[in-house]
Amino acid sequence: MYAFDLCGFSSVEIPEEVNVIKFSTFSSSKLTSVTIKASKWLLTIVDNAFYGCRTLNEMRIVVLSDGTFRFPRVVYSSIGGAFDGGLPDERYIRFVDEDGNEVTGQVYDEVFAEAAKNDDDGDDSKWYGWSYKEYIPVKDAYPVTITVQKNNTPWTTHNRTFALTKDSGATFITALDAVEPGTYTIYDVTGVSSVDEYGIKGVNTGVPVNVVNADVSATVDYYTAIFYDLDADGNEVEYGNDTDQRQQTVLKTVGRVTKPVTDPEKTGHTFDKWVTAPNGENEFKFPLTEITAPTKIYAKWKVNTVSTHTVTINVKKDGNPWSNHGRSFALLGGGGSGFLEVPGQTADSSYTISQVPDGTYHIYDITGVPADSLYSRARDTGAEVRVNGADTEVDVTVNGADVEKDVHYYTATFYDGTEAYKAGTPQEPQIILRGKMAAKPEDPQKADWQFAGWKTTDGGSTPYDFDTPVTDITSILSAGCCRTGQQCGRF
Repeated sequence: MYAFDLCGFSSVEIPEEVNVIKFSTFSSSKLTSVTIKASKWLLTIVDNAFYGCRTLNEMRIVVLSDGTFRFPRVVYSSIGGAFDGGLPDERYIRFVDEDGNEVTGQVYDEVFAEAAKNDDDGDDSKWYGWSYKEYIPVKDAYPVTITVQKNNTPWTTHNRTFALTKDSGATFITALDAVEPGTYTIYDVTGVSSVDEYGIKGVNTGVPVNVVNADVSATVDYYTAIFYDLDADGNEVEYGNDTDQRQQTVLKTVGRVTKPVTDPEKTGHTFDKWVTAPNGENEFKFPLTEITAPTKIYAKWKVNTVSTHTVTINVKKDGNPWSNHGRSFALLGGGGSGFLEVPGQTADSSYTISQVPDGTYHIYDITGVPADSLYSRARDTGAEVRVNGADTEVDVTVNGADVEKDVHYYTATFYDGTEAYKAGTPQEPQIILRGKMAAKPEDPQKADWQFAGWKTTDGGSTPYDFDTPVTDITSILSAGCCRTGQQCGRF
């Protein structure tokens, strides 16, 4: 028992001196063929003798030149069948002469039929699962190696799966390590789960394989098709893998580039078509173009025509046009569109900004503010303009034409009694954007007097609140308390 259990040899010949193969003699071995020679003994095969021989598919019964042969008998009990344990479903018995050539005849048919009828497996066409006269002789077979290339370079990380056919896709060979001689075609069957669907869902690569009497190599080529746009400087910018315009890998000649499902988008432009060269006019023909090399495909755009208008800002001081105001302005669009980068032009008491697209904007005073500091230092005038042919909701009606908007400034004058402080003094007049606050100047100095603060009216007692927005011409008066050294109160 267990004499050759788990053995690694592929074939064995049972000599004529052996009359019994005992329990588990060859169990779980690597046998593919067993030969039984004729003798005067009746060979008996005991339970589990070939249990688990998953590659055993041939039993050869030798017929001597005088016609002598012996068909074995099997002792079958509840322990387990002699040929149980996962033997191939397709396994065959052959009668052969001493040279190994197959012999046939009625006597062999009758012997097998009688044995199949009297075995214990219930199938009268087979003897313990073995068939007769259906054996397909083993032919020479050779490995076929398929090299996969992408862009003419070995594609070592590919995940492609291949099969061979020599009858135009009716049947396929998937075991490429042992292929019988013949002329085949390679199919790419990546992602096809059933061999029965290889001919329907697989892709004929058009690459032939001719197996003669040696190992064979074949190459299947793929190429990348990359979609590009051009930046402002004309440089190629590849679309990302997270877009519908992602890179595609295409089988040489046979494959086609798939047109992206959606068109790309670009601010201020409308997508026109895919072309074969940067800024070219020749449209890329997706269904017709054979891919025989790495391929670049470019987006072609049409520039949108934008309706623009002129925004005129009327600058006023103390309710009147402010000639030579010297102020500069910019428009800040809503929705995060940023400051409109269109320079303005001063004309007497106005400031004009041209080429303004439709939209709603806030007017900012940017006088003396560097361009890189607009967001931190520019002052919102509080005025809003809407350039879209509708009511601005700030008493300006556009109606598809140019827009005007008033921006008001007011003078805040500081007084000592009835006398205004002059320009050049710390308390000089201030010109203030409406809605902003006057800046409190330093305290004035006056011989023999103490400064007691700023008030709203001459002779009044109400202090001026420098947190109050300026909305009109404003007077701010100083309150001298009393001469130095004298006791006095304050506002």
